[in-house]
Amino acid sequence: MVITSVDGAPDIETALKSDTLIQASASQDPWSMAQTAVGVGYGIMNGQKPANPMILMAPTLVTRDNVSGYKGWSSPH
Repeated sequence: MVITSVDGAPDIETALKSDTLIQASASQDPWSMAQTAVGVGYGIMNGQKPANPMILMAPTLVTRDNVSGYKGWSSPH
């Protein structure tokens, strides 16, 4: 059985470093997503329509093999 997740949260990092059935996580960065959304919203408020209405942010696949180099979610600090 293979168990994966889709957020790259700190508790998944811990699980990947431990003896669990979790094998991978597609990392998403909520701080980066929010920062991008605020930037786009600010641009729209100032008459700058985004070139594309859909903005894709590439995830990173975090596995047991690469979790030690995973930088985790960014933060506002």
